[in-house]
Amino acid sequence: MHRIGSRTYVGQPGETVIVTTRASGEAQASVFVNEMDMGPNATFQLPSDPGSRAQWAVQLSGELGETCIVSIFTVDGGSDDDFLICQAHNPSPVHTYECAVAQVSAIREISRMRGAGARKAPGRSKAARPATKKSAGKKGAAKKKTTKKKSVKKRGTARSAKKGTRS
Repeated sequence: MHRIGSRTYVGQPGETVIVTTRASGEAQASVFVNEMDMGPNATFQLPSDPGSRAQWAVQLSGELGETCIVSIFTVDGGSDDDFLICQAHNPSPVHTYECAVAQVSAIREISRMRGAGARKAPGRSKAARPATKKSAGKKGAAKKKTTKKKSVKKRGTARSAKKGTRS
């Protein structure tokens, strides 16, 4: 299965999907597949027809501040993780996930493209991160360089209350 967007995937016919949850404190997580409660973890197969869709959801119930980590396997060779938290404006959060089923040849092409250096999900490789400029500090330790704006010397001594006017 491959991630193609936020909580959106594409997989091959009959592919196995594994969803696990790790809730904090006394919180309880439930995985729903086709609106059926599978408990805190679920294993299911994608439909066998290309063009079909599979949908599942994870609901978290608990006290304010309790959290849940959701892991979906196997996505781009690993897991795709998500995070739910009980908050005052959303005390029982639900995240919905969707997967389109594509022909095996299309899935192979996506795998080939991703293996050739295209975007890897969910994180960035070290090489893709922007480099931080460093300069030598005390005893040869690396130190981050910061760029500060130079202050401009103001002409005149007094300014009126209106911006951009002089007295």
